[in-house]
Amino acid sequence: MQLPDQLWRSVVMLLLALAGLLYGYLGLHVIPWAQAYSGQIQSGARANAAILMRAVLMARANGTQLPRDLVLAIVMLILAAFWIRLFGTYGLALALLSLILVILACIDGACRLLPDALTWPLLLIGCVCTPAGFWPALQAAGLMYLLLSGANLAYTCWRHKPGFGGGDVKLMTALAAWFGLLSGLRILWLAALLGLAWCLFSRHGYSRPYAFGPCIALAVLLYLFEYTNVYDLSMFEI
Repeated sequence: MQLPDQLWRSVVMLLLALAGLLYGYLGLHVIPWAQAYSGQIQSGARANAAILMRAVLMARANGTQLPRDLVLAIVMLILAAFWIRLFGTYGLALALLSLILVILACIDGACRLLPDALTWPLLLIGCVCTPAGFWPALQAAGLMYLLLSGANLAYTCWRHKPGFGGGDVKLMTALAAWFGLLSGLRILWLAALLGLAWCLFSRHGYSRPYAFGPCIALAVLLYLFEYTNVYDLSMFEI
């Protein structure tokens, strides 16, 4: 019985190593991918999944800037290892979440757009991977969507301009599926504080809209570091 156990552990370690190499490779191309996608959007292309995939091919053709992209890939690998070490199997899902959030943050920072081709799959993955179960996660996502859409509508009627971008609402909806409604609201609060800090230190201040996606992505990471127990299911008692 000892040999099969050792063989099984060897297979698992090999799969994890291959997954780590793939993860690092994707991390190496995140910024070129975001730049290629932004260039297509700015040239008038319609934001859809096909444009997103074309950007992947363009990023591979354009190559990487090793000092910058290598540092990002290493940081993402360290994060992935940390989540897996801390949360076990669920850490694999958190590693995937971190990768998608970094991609979204880079794209939003480049062209102020959070693609539906990434936010909606993130919602589905969250519903499947959350420890709370599919239907409670879907309920949390629906409540978050209604809450933010209603708040955005009220703000638009009051100030005659939207307070949230549609992509921000969808991303927060996906995060509610991952972590629950209450935890999602904590993440939104952290993101708002980060956005306020950005406005205070930016030369443009409040005079120009800014990309909120990077604030949300950083808020998720801060939340995960602050709350080591991501299995907080208190919102499902509503």
